[in-house]
Amino acid sequence: MAARTATSRRQPQLRSTFGTHWPKSGGSDRLLDRYEMLFGLTGHEAIPKGEEPRQGAKNLISLRNELMHVYPQPDAVHRLEKTLRNRFPDNKLMADDTGHPWWPYHCLGAGCASRGHDAALAIVERVADELGLHPKYRLSLDPPNQVSESAGTTVWAGGRRHRFDSVATEPIGA
Repeated sequence: MAARTATSRRQPQLRSTFGTHWPKSGGSDRLLDRYEMLFGLTGHEAIPKGEEPRQGAKNLISLRNELMHVYPQPDAVHRLEKTLRNRFPDNKLMADDTGHPWWPYHCLGAGCASRGHDAALAIVERVADELGLHPKYRLSLDPPNQVSESAGTTVWAGGRRHRFDSVATEPIGA
């Protein structure tokens, strides 16, 4: 088990402090502003605006908002196209189609989903690392081929639960 940092030992104190200041913000602040508030309350420097991973998270939030609150823009280059085009591969199902606008037809696909996942993970990882937190989801991100545990233990690896009845001397699947 990883050594606990001073920040992780103070988690109850941080929750209390954050909870005290949260009502003052109205609770309706944007997500990135909440991270900034968290950094300020813990004495850490906030992620500068325009830098990764904050910019990636901002783009993901804009994409989410556009999907949830559709405002049609007739015959104009969509504002998300200006921001997101060439940041990820276009939807391959639309590769031969030149008759539809980039948004949403060419934008929404596996490349967009992968970029969104990466952006969300990057901002959460940065916040956790800066504050010395150890999120439980990290246990499920370990590659299953790198796990070697003692007999009779159960661990999470690769998003799955593994029970070891014997001691592994080589990586699983080798």
